[in-house]
Amino acid sequence: MNKKLFLFVLALLIILSNVNCANAPLSVKKADFDGLIIDATKQDFKPAMTNKIFTRKGEVLLYGPSKIKPEIGREHGLCQFAHTIDKATDGLELRGVKNPLIIKAVGTVSGSPAYSLVSDEDAVKILAADKNTDFLANGKVAFVLKRKIYVEGVGAPVSKDAPLETRKQEAFIAAFLEGIRNIAEEIADLEKLSTIEWKGKKGETLFSNLHKKVAGFEVDSQTILKEKEFEVIDLIIINFKGQRFIIKNFQLIAPPIEFVEFPKWDKPPTAISGVQIQDLEWEEEGGEEDEIFTIKLLYHYDATKSEIVGK
Repeated sequence: MNKKLFLFVLALLIILSNVNCANAPLSVKKADFDGLIIDATKQDFKPAMTNKIFTRKGEVLLYGPSKIKPEIGREHGLCQFAHTIDKATDGLELRGVKNPLIIKAVGTVSGSPAYSLVSDEDAVKILAADKNTDFLANGKVAFVLKRKIYVEGVGAPVSKDAPLETRKQEAFIAAFLEGIRNIAEEIADLEKLSTIEWKGKKGETLFSNLHKKVAGFEVDSQTILKEKEFEVIDLIIINFKGQRFIIKNFQLIAPPIEFVEFPKWDKPPTAISGVQIQDLEWEEEGGEEDEIFTIKLLYHYDATKSEIVGK
């Protein structure tokens, strides 16, 4: 379809969607779409008071403040936001939506992350569906956003007599992987995944197990709290790119640092396997006994796919 013909079709659909029939309203067929969900989980889309939907090149405005009935906007707002398709569907159902049209966004307008872009083919689908049920003017629109998970990780060196560079590298790896475990725990909480907690026979020991996969990291985390002795054993086992890392109480105990293939602490990348490094800090408050690396991580959680390894 050439550009002129496509724009003509869009213009025609826009005109038809705004026509108020003099006859009685048409009944909604079972197959008619009566709402719109824009899946923006793959885009850097941001919620705002004036979110808009455009065609791929930003040439045609499909939805925005000018497209909704003023009284609907005042009562219900321009749109809804959710982190999963299911949650977006549930939210629109409260507005009477039974069969929402689900469209994947293809990007955002340059410099305007609140403006979502859809493909030309999907733009035609949206306007054609809206012609039957008028869901745009009635504000029955929802956006599905990717969730941002911020965590901190802490690591301490295990080789107390090793050179400073080695100690920092050990602490850096332990801190990063402890942060990965913390991301896994956040995801488990979002997915309402039980970490299997129970107490020993006399109620003196508490166990917690977690098995998750995060951005290629396979996490097996076990925490044992012995209440009577006030002892905590925090064991994290992570498989990543063929390597098996073991972190015990914030220290990398395996494999030996010389056999680890991992980015260097002094020249860290901006991201490792999609997990962004926001900040890191080395502290030596009380000498070698108190040396720690603190790392801040950001992970964009795609709630539309499961990352569960096991239960």
